[in-house]
Amino acid sequence: MKQIKKILVPTDFSAAAAKAFDFACQLAKKFDASIKLIHVYRSDFGMPVPESMAYQMLEARKDDAQRKMESFLKSKDRAIKIESIVEMGFPSDLLADYTKSKEEGIDLIVMGTKGEHNLAERILGSVTYAVIRDAACPVLAVPEHCSDLNIKEIAYATDLKSDTAESIVEADNIAKLFKAVLHCVYIDTNGDNSGAEKIRFKELTSKLGLDVILTELKSDTLNHGLDSFVHEEGIDMLLMYRPHRTLFEKIFHISVTKMIALHSTVPLLVFKKQ
Repeated sequence: MKQIKKILVPTDFSAAAAKAFDFACQLAKKFDASIKLIHVYRSDFGMPVPESMAYQMLEARKDDAQRKMESFLKSKDRAIKIESIVEMGFPSDLLADYTKSKEEGIDLIVMGTKGEHNLAERILGSVTYAVIRDAACPVLAVPEHCSDLNIKEIAYATDLKSDTAESIVEADNIAKLFKAVLHCVYIDTNGDNSGAEKIRFKELTSKLGLDVILTELKSDTLNHGLDSFVHEEGIDMLLMYRPHRTLFEKIFHISVTKMIALHSTVPLLVFKKQ
């Protein structure tokens, strides 16, 4: 992960979005970065609307969004460079487009998520999930009730099979960026014989010169295993590599209705090949 210089923060002015913005501000101070704060209002109405009325309704939405943005920023820290913008469109598409623009130079997206009971609907089929899937830069999902920025222990969720030198080095680079300890954790949910995969993983990290400790846990579900590890080890942030298709889909699809409670307190950083 390259040095963080510009952070994109979407907001709907909710408490969860406000927490994400505060977290982004702390990151901006830590890395001497700027923030682009964006609110996207929709152009659809859910029913047929006469063209003349549609124009007036959209102008009203835009004016309302701009007022909310101005009010939101009034009490914010002016020591941080903050650019704010209000745009019309589909949030996930616009956010992904920003990350792919060389002119924008976005290094990280910081987004808010609700607590445990609302996380499934907030991620699966939501803006957060779509952005994690499509963004060209890392995405940090910040739970509404997480603590302030104090990243000392990071857990990297691995499936052992699909890890490459690139993914492990990137996880290590992220940990170094935060000056945090990196834990690699594999959750065995099927009683698989993972001996060969563990040997390969350890040989790969040794070849890369990385001092990595791999922890294997047995659990009935991946989510429960990660939840236990995060809380027992005092993990401050969870890392996932997006091309881990099987691992990613287990968490965000198959088990989405039983989403782990750790996301109510621990930020999740998803990265992929740059």
